[in-house]
Amino acid sequence: MHGTGDLTGLALVMGAALLCGLGMRRLGQPPIVGYILAGVLLGPAGFGLVRDANTIAFLAELGVLLLLFLVAMEMSLYAFREVWKVSAAATALQIVAGVLLMLPIAAFGGLDWSEAAVLGFVVALSSTAVVIKLLEQTNILRQPVGRLVIGVLIAQDLAVVPLLIAVTVIGPGTFNAWIALKFVLALAGVAALVYFLARRKRLVLPLSHEGTPAELVALGGLAFCFGGAAATGLIGLTPALGAFLAGLVIGNSTARHPMIVSTRPIQAVLLMLFFLSVGLLIDFDFLAEHWGGLILLLLAVTVIKTALNIGILALLREPWPHAFIAGVLLAQIGEFSLVIANTAERGGIISAALGRTVVAVIAFSLLLSPLWLFATRRLLRVIILGMSSLHDTLEAVRSRRLTAAARFAARVIYGARSRLRKISRAASPPPPPPAALPGPAHPPAPDAPAAPPSASGSGVTMPPDPPPEKKAE
Repeated sequence: MHGTGDLTGLALVMGAALLCGLGMRRLGQPPIVGYILAGVLLGPAGFGLVRDANTIAFLAELGVLLLLFLVAMEMSLYAFREVWKVSAAATALQIVAGVLLMLPIAAFGGLDWSEAAVLGFVVALSSTAVVIKLLEQTNILRQPVGRLVIGVLIAQDLAVVPLLIAVTVIGPGTFNAWIALKFVLALAGVAALVYFLARRKRLVLPLSHEGTPAELVALGGLAFCFGGAAATGLIGLTPALGAFLAGLVIGNSTARHPMIVSTRPIQAVLLMLFFLSVGLLIDFDFLAEHWGGLILLLLAVTVIKTALNIGILALLREPWPHAFIAGVLLAQIGEFSLVIANTAERGGIISAALGRTVVAVIAFSLLLSPLWLFATRRLLRVIILGMSSLHDTLEAVRSRRLTAAARFAARVIYGARSRLRKISRAASPPPPPPAALPGPAHPPAPDAPAAPPSASGSGVTMPPDPPPEKKAE
């Protein structure tokens, strides 16, 4: 009976996730938003159909490992080399600015500096899945601004592992010389591996042969992912680092394409469980008590992060339209921020109440992605006009509004004039017909001969008589 209940719950989870994912897909949004909604509906805050949160949390951790593995595997270091300077500088400035911004806020709220650092890490990262969807919807994925945004996302994904290591280092009572040395060695190892893979041709792996069965390729990908996670876990580092490095190696090898094709269905299921667990963690009682503060916090974080992104990219001498579009696209908080927040909460860095606040803000930031898509489309119509400064943007918006208002007023005036003319014509009496004149209506010309009668009244004119022949003298 217990097994039957587990299977029924699993079927409900899969069905709800499928329906919500399809619904968001019909609305043109990422399916992850639907998965979060499914978690809200099925969890304790909704119908309460899923109560075993530990099993979901365990599967969600597997989903995190596969998420890092997939992101690293799909990462193109060759394309990243073109924009790595701007992207790396922008990511570093985003992280530093986020931490510096949170320090005074944390001091005002009575929080520790380690909590401020975690909040800065959380705010600095953006959602790769949502931003890529926005780029596809707005048809700028292959444009220069699209490559810039993708470069920043790749740099942020590369920064996730060092940030996770930093979260474990700054935990209470865990900082010592050995941990600091491991942190430095891990950063050096990631940098060396990235430099090595970006400078040489693709590695040749045995799983890239055409005759390898697909199930062995999928099993090999999972073995690489979990093997790397276990290796870094055994030496005292986060398992996410091993999964990320394993994906980075495979992504720059000849087995990249068959591995992505073979492991994608498994990754999709576990990633669905990861975002489903985010919805399960949302506490509606907590939201009901603090809804006003949470809304203000969400709006403040979104606006401040947008301004920071635009300012950082403008500081790096990016054109104003590129900086503006990229700043809007990168304004939401990403899925890896959830991983950092959960790691910090398990390590005792942030409290459970602060963890619930962070989860609520991140979840609603992802849920509000349809509004960001609409805003991005509207802003693109303005930016494409060719502005190069904020003054030009405001002038273009104002001129477009004035032009639209003028056109509308002209149509109203023209329609009113036409209506008045019709009314005046209908109200005035018709003019009397002209009097008939005596005689034929169309008298023939004085010099024109009369036309001969037609043959048999058929209306066919007979040809004229030939001229008389002259007699010979």
